[in-house]
Amino acid sequence: MAYATDYTTGTIVQMDNDGNNISVIVSGTFGNPIFVEYSPELGKIYWTANGGIHRANSDGSSPEENIISDVSGYNTAIALDGPNGVIYYSKPAVANKELYRANADGSNQMLIASGVRADVLAIDQNNQHLYYLDSYKHLTRIDTDGSNKTLLLADAAGYAEDIELDLVNSKIYWSDSSSSKIYRSDMNGSGSEVVVTSATAWLLGIAVVSSSNKLYWTEWNPHLYRRSSLDGSNIETLAISANFWYDIFVLDEVSPVIFQESGNLFIFGSVPPVLTPSDEPLRIINRLVRAADYNPQLIGSFATTSVSANIEVWDVVDGQNIAIMLANSGCYAIGDTGKFGWSLEHLPFTDEKKKYHYYYRITSNEGEHDHGEFFIVVPERGRWSYPD
Repeated sequence: MAYATDYTTGTIVQMDNDGNNISVIVSGTFGNPIFVEYSPELGKIYWTANGGIHRANSDGSSPEENIISDVSGYNTAIALDGPNGVIYYSKPAVANKELYRANADGSNQMLIASGVRADVLAIDQNNQHLYYLDSYKHLTRIDTDGSNKTLLLADAAGYAEDIELDLVNSKIYWSDSSSSKIYRSDMNGSGSEVVVTSATAWLLGIAVVSSSNKLYWTEWNPHLYRRSSLDGSNIETLAISANFWYDIFVLDEVSPVIFQESGNLFIFGSVPPVLTPSDEPLRIINRLVRAADYNPQLIGSFATTSVSANIEVWDVVDGQNIAIMLANSGCYAIGDTGKFGWSLEHLPFTDEKKKYHYYYRITSNEGEHDHGEFFIVVPERGRWSYPD
């Protein structure tokens, strides 16, 4: 699934990753939309237009105008931290060049840094870092609390249009319309290189899907939606539009979202009634660690009122789902939130240093399902490692 901002018609477009099944899902975007972001955790699309930040449900319903207003017009950049329910945004056109954070609904707006001209913005949620490019060609990193501002690359782009992070391969990608190129570097700014060059068009919005090794982007004059491998090879034109698509957000179509925070392993995805792949992306966790008194937890969410839930787990081996015999398959209720948890302490491990690929399904007493998949690596001695 992919979203694009149609600057020409003032709409938000949804389509398949490959450019098929294009449809307008938001027709009143409150102006000419520029940047678009989507959070599967929040189930919301966010976009900037005419001096405000707006949002709607993932299907375009219930649009909300100006959850944050008077930002900075055309130049406002945004980055979402869905797991923590936070949005970061810039005001590069104001005199003090300001960077803000707010709750995902626009409340509790807070200035976190001045002297930050963030024309484009991206977030590393795991390390709580923001990366941005400014009109002075600088690639910079700053902590999400506004501290530790660090210049990474002094001559990154003549006119930056977008920035994205590939956290799996530890790369930063950005587009430069002045040179019609897409660049990438290491996370510290070293090893800068050109990955895509267009002979005729401006390169604008970009999206990185690490799990499928794909880089997506939009072009202006002509108006194209294209993709390649992450190294810039195997370029394909996916769609030709009569309108100006400025920015894109591309979501992997294979597996569910997985992220780790504070010892918990959260999974978000669709909730089908059968064991099938979902339509949301997978963030691979190569190694989970536990605190001395805590194991990572799988969390299932249900819309219905349930009083109990049980989990099934399959070990995916050579494309086969092999059911695992669990000594304890019962899940615990997390208050009255409609969520149920299950501790990975109940998951048996045998081989040392083995990488496991698991598929799970949590079923409530009402018959509702939540499911997903994850990777873990068993450390030495076949048990959880303890951090220093």
